[in-house]
Amino acid sequence: MAADAGLAVRAVIENYVKATRSGDTQLLAALFHEKAQMFGRIGDRDVASPIAAYVEHAGASAADEAYEARIRSIEVVGATAVAVLEERGYQGQDFVDYFSLVQAAGTWKIVTKLFAVVR
Repeated sequence: MAADAGLAVRAVIENYVKATRSGDTQLLAALFHEKAQMFGRIGDRDVASPIAAYVEHAGASAADEAYEARIRSIEVVGATAVAVLEERGYQGQDFVDYFSLVQAAGTWKIVTKLFAVVR
């Protein structure tokens, strides 16, 4: 992994955490590719939607004080990357998020958010 690329991807994920914590929809939307998608399951309900639905949800319900997040890993290959984020206490649940990112025109953007509820 090129050090500069890894740091750039880390900055995107750190900004994701910051925006999720504060409910900053403008910052959050800027981190995602315009055609980004989100997939996962909450209880018995499958979630599959354009990322705009998550951005709207995050803006309406900023994380509470118990929210913590830790980047588990980042792997960069060329102009693609995968980052794994552990989230605790987001709206009373814990998640593991798998982000796929691409670099286009020198900017890293999240193209998919795949998540699992772990508690």
